[in-house]
Parts: sequence; structure tokens; C-alpha cells
Amino acid sequence: MSQRFIVDRLKKKIIEIINICKEEKTAEFISKSALILNLPRSVLENYVKNILAKDTNHRKQNFNHFSYNFKFKDLLKASLLCLWFFISYFLLYLFPQKKKNYDLVVDGIISDIEASRWQEISKYFKKVCLVSKQKLNGDFRRNIKIFTYPKFFFFVGHNHTLLSRIKIIFFFFKVFKISIKYKKNYFFLFNLILYNFLKYNYIFKNVSSNLLIEEKFYTTSALKNYIFKKNGGKLTSCIQKNILEIKLSSFIYTDIFFSLGKSTAQAINRFGGKVKKIIPVGSLYMERDWFNQKPDIDKIKEIDILILGGNQIKLVLSSKDQVNAYYESIKWFTKFSNKYKNIKVCLKHHDSYFNVSPDKKELKMLKNSNVDFLPSYDNKHKSYGYGFKSKICCSFASTMIVEFLGHGKPSFFLDPNFYNQQFFEHFSELNKYRFKTYKNFEKKMIYLLKNKRYKNYKANNDFCTNSKYVSKKIATYLKKVS
Repeated sequence: MSQRFIVDRLKKKIIEIINICKEEKTAEFISKSALILNLPRSVLENYVKNILAKDTNHRKQNFNHFSYNFKFKDLLKASLLCLWFFISYFLLYLFPQKKKNYDLVVDGIISDIEASRWQEISKYFKKVCLVSKQKLNGDFRRNIKIFTYPKFFFFVGHNHTLLSRIKIIFFFFKVFKISIKYKKNYFFLFNLILYNFLKYNYIFKNVSSNLLIEEKFYTTSALKNYIFKKNGGKLTSCIQKNILEIKLSSFIYTDIFFSLGKSTAQAINRFGGKVKKIIPVGSLYMERDWFNQKPDIDKIKEIDILILGGNQIKLVLSSKDQVNAYYESIKWFTKFSNKYKNIKVCLKHHDSYFNVSPDKKELKMLKNSNVDFLPSYDNKHKSYGYGFKSKICCSFASTMIVEFLGHGKPSFFLDPNFYNQQFFEHFSELNKYRFKTYKNFEKKMIYLLKNKRYKNYKANNDFCTNSKYVSKKIATYLKKVS
């Protein structure tokens, strides 16, 4: 299977999702759902595209849930959602809502680490709210408030009439009928639409702001944007934290996309979504973990070549050929380390690698090599500390490669036979930093190290702008346009 075939198949899936939403049965489902929930049809159609994109199983070329008849748990969940939607009308006065106003709301926070990235930007706003589905225990600035919403669907909304709540129960039986008739799991769509409709109404009835930032671009939502603006919001935005790999980056909807570099988001509107403006600001991750930390790399021994592992990268890959290419890239640097034992080669995975079962095949390949496996962080800068203490950085698909290229560090992608094209489609500027063969990789490494060409490497803003003041750049722009 060629890399071009893989990319074309991913693009065809985007077109297929668009066409599914135009099919009579799905179009009818979307139209009736929009009418009952009092939503613009276009908003709900775009949200269904979000759902189907995330439900796609690219290796099997179908949908994980939508392709099959509904299961009992889907029916039960829908029943409970409808019942709660109806009953909650009579509980309105038991759960009074007091809306609080903020200068900035950040949605999608799921950990204290993620929350800490927004400490710096809070310096430029009087009141900031971080929205999370779980309790956060970090030591945050006094002007940061945490809004935690219920994990399940116990949301009480004040803006739905009793008639609309009765209609949703009748629509439940309609969904049941079309699911049986067409042998598709429309309850899967129904549950996500109703759940998130209730959730975002609940959130933005309690939390108000002109400005919204989504922590992860791949969780942007046309439905969320509409409900935010209906409740007084003016501008939605998100930050770029990853390379725009096709699967991860399809159907992104936001007003402002704060990109890593000048060329890192060129493909965004070609993958089915809609972004009004792209603003290059750099890496919020690098700002926090490198520029905003006191220097802490003295105890790290200098590294010649650092291999940056992916964040469970194999889960993103679309074919067995790509998985094989990943292991082939490991063969490259293990082979190199055994051939040039005087060159220090180290491998650094993300912390998340150690939260799941280690890759036994990978560990076995590393066992018979001269690669130094770095199991944990021993500096405040995390992987950035190792990267800046290295002469050269390489990776199969880590976003840190483009970050380091933007900060004058020679960095490259190990991409056997260019099977990883799904990460680089419409990003031709990176082609000169991709190795297709081991021979090219070996030749370039020896050239850079032997001639010390890794020194004074020119920073390239196409890949990542200077990340020292990312928060300030985001805040300045948002204040200017809001």
C-alpha cells in the first residue's frame, strides 16, 4: 500500500462523511433534530461531521459505532437522556443558575498539567475561567477560577420549553424507527447531540465571556461555538498543539486558529473544517516548559542525537504499512548506534508512554542496540531540556521537531519510504527535513556531526515562531479583536 493511497483514502473518508450528511435519511435526522432543539441546521450538520470523523476506524474503513445496528446500551442511554431532559423542567427552581462573567474562558481542560499552561495568559486578563469535567487541584493564580461540570448528564437548562421536552421524547421513537429501518446506529448520533447540547447550554448559562479558547484543536465543535455565542460570546479560538495530521485535523471549526508557525496550518480548511483566521504565535507548551522555567539542564549529559518518541503514535496510524514504517525507523537509529558507538544516541518518550503497557517489540529492538533509553524526566524542562542539550533531534512524527526547527535546532523526521505522508500533506516545506531511506539519514547525521554544522542553525518561523511570549501574543490579539 503506497503512502499516496493512504492519504487519498483518508481524504475520501472526509468526502464520504460530507456525503453521508447529505443522504436523505441522515439529512432528515439532522433537520428534525435541529428543529426540535431550535438549532440552525448547518450547525448541527457540521457537528455530525465532527462526530463521524471521530468515530471513523480508518484501518477497517468503517465507523466504530455508526456503521452497525444500535446496542441496548445506546438505547438505554438515549432513554435516560430524554427522561432527564423532560424531568429537569420541573427542577428548575431547585437548581438556580447564577451566571458569572469572565474576560476569558478556556474549555477542554482535563488535568492540572493542562491547566498550568494557562497560568501565563491569565496575567493579561482580570478574570479567567478554566472549564473542566473533573476537579483540579493545582496551585493557580488568584484570578483563575475552575468551573467543573457534572460528568454525566445531570444538567438543568432554563431555556427549553416544556413542549420542546415533550417533542424530544416523540423524536426518540422516530430515531428508534429509522435505526431499525436503515440498520444504522442513529442513537449514537442522537445521544452525543443531546448530551452535548445539554452540557454546553449548562456551561455557558453559568459561565459567560466574550472570548473562548479551546485547549485542543481536535475537540472544537460547531455546536459548542453556536451555544457559546448564543449565550453572549463573541469569538472562539484554539491553539495548535500538534502537526495537522489528516485524521486528527478534519472538521475543525473555530474563528481563530493560533498556529505554531507561518506554514503549519495551511491545510486546515482543506480537511472539511472552517477557520476564519490563522495567527502564528509559537508553542504554548515550549513557553511553559522551556522559557518560563529556570534553567535546569546542567545535570543532563550532552547528547549527539536525540530520538523523540511519539505520544502513543501507533494509535494514530492508518495502516499496517505505517506501523511497519514506525518500527523501521527504530531499526534505523539502532543500526546507526551500533555502527557509530562513539556517537551518543538517546531515545526519549513522552511520560504518557509509561502510563500504558510498554511496547514489547520496541523494547526488544532497543535491547540489542547502543541507544540510551531515557525512562523519565530529570529536569524541569521535560523533553525540551533533552532537546536543547542535544546536537540533533529526530522523530517519527513528534510535533517537537517543528518546534525545535523554529528555534534553531537541526531536527528531522525519520519517515521510511515516506509512509507517514498523512502528517505532512499540504506541508511541503517539511520535505527537506524528512528522511526516506536509512542511507540519507546516516549521511546527514555524519555530515552535521563531523563538520559541526549543527551549530548556529538558522531558526525557521515557517515551522514555529519564537515561543518566549506566546501567551502575550494570544492575549494581545484577542483583546484587539474582541
